[in-house]
Parts: sequence; C-alpha cells; structure tokens
Amino acid sequence: TRSAIARGATRVFSPRAFLVALVLAAAGMFLGGSIPLLSSIPLVGNLMGLVGVFVGTFVYGLFSPPRYVETAVAGGLVAGVSFLLNFLLLTVVGIGIPLVALAALGGGVAGVLGHYFGRDLRTGLTKQL
Repeated sequence: TRSAIARGATRVFSPRAFLVALVLAAAGMFLGGSIPLLSSIPLVGNLMGLVGVFVGTFVYGLFSPPRYVETAVAGGLVAGVSFLLNFLLLTVVGIGIPLVALAALGGGVAGVLGHYFGRDLRTGLTKQL
C-alpha cells in the first residue's frame, strides 16, 4: 500500500517536474529582471522578473505534460524569494511582508498562465486540421 500511496502522490506533485519548473522559472526571473534599462527602475525590474517567470514556464509548457501544481509552486517560490531578497530591509521592518506575499501570488499565477499558454500553443501546433 505504501507504493500505491507514493505513486498517487507523485501523480499530484512530481518532485522532478517541480525542479525543472523551478530552474526555468528562476532563469526567467533572472533574465527578465536583469534587462539593463528596466532593472534600474525600482519596481519595474521586479515586474519584468514576473514576465520572465511567465516565459520560463511557457517554455516548460511547450515540452511537458500538464504540471500546473508544480509550476504554480515554483513560480510563487521564485517570485517570493526574489522580492524578499530585493526588499529585505522592508521585510525585516514588517512593511514588506504583504509585498512579498503579493509577489509570491503573482509568481504562482504567472507560472500557471505561462504553463497553460505553452501547452495550448503546443496543442495548436500538433493538432490535425
């Protein structure tokens, strides 16, 4: 019965899929947040990082089976940690905690939407007319 429970848990949340989504979301956050002209503006660079999470999970959606839970958790984790590190002083004081929570929520939504649109594009390209 343990192996049946482990198989059922892997169907809901796959650690391997989560790691791939985490790496792609982190790469997207890094590349999106490091655009030279936009990264110097305080909040715009971070918002571009969320666009990067969308693009990273979009690429993941092009090549993977449906893994929405993993991409939501990966996107939320990457965005939350990024905003936490960028606004560390505000977070320590307590003002930045809602900002970090909002960023994590936005990262999760960006991850799910990116994965959805990536899978949708793949379906549209591979479906017979």
